[in-house]
Amino acid sequence: KVMSLRRQQVKKRQVVAPFALIILCSLIVLSVWTAIDPLIWIRMTISGVDGEGEKNSDEPLETYGYCECENGGVLYFAVPLGILNALAVGVTAIFSWKLKNVSTDFADSKLI
Repeated sequence: KVMSLRRQQVKKRQVVAPFALIILCSLIVLSVWTAIDPLIWIRMTISGVDGEGEKNSDEPLETYGYCECENGGVLYFAVPLGILNALAVGVTAIFSWKLKNVSTDFADSKLI
């Protein structure tokens, strides 16, 4: 049906529906991740060194922080999210490949 060489009009619903489905699935995965295993902020302190080169644990030289899951469940949520996004990119790539030889009379994207 994609390569039928007939002029077809793409309706807004045909574009918005897959986009909305991908966004909805991503929001569901992210919401469940936040509810079950929320990220927490961890700040680490690096001990300072005084003028004589000796460690001075009273005065921190610098700190750094990062987010981490409380229960370490990153893989249970990041992998499905990554698969969902990779699937969306893959389907888009397949359609782009199938439509690569469409005349510029029908393909406005070459003009952009």
